[in-house]
Amino acid sequence: MKNRLIPLVIIAFLVLVSIYWGGYRTNGLSAARANSFVPKDAILLDQVDYNWGKVYIFNSKEKSVTAISNKKFSFLWVSRASTYFFHNSDPVKTIGGVTIAEEEEQATVFNSN
Repeated sequence: MKNRLIPLVIIAFLVLVSIYWGGYRTNGLSAARANSFVPKDAILLDQVDYNWGKVYIFNSKEKSVTAISNKKFSFLWVSRASTYFFHNSDPVKTIGGVTIAEEEEQATVFNSN
């Protein structure tokens, strides 16, 4: 029995580590923060919920980032898409925005200051 249990535990551990390294998380915000384009010091400014996922707007010292988190496998979330705007001296500042036009996922989100 022990001989079978050890390989199963090792395989389960490797599967969980692979899922985590693949950017999959248990909620949308964690998945968005795991997106490599979201700076570590980013502050969440806004969130828009859709039936297919969530759109998160972050701001940091370097740039503003909009990250899209999609629900996968009914309990895992992943963020594979993002847009960003560098800060500038314009009177109207764009904080975040994204447009999605796919068959299952459609949305337009824009935020300015």
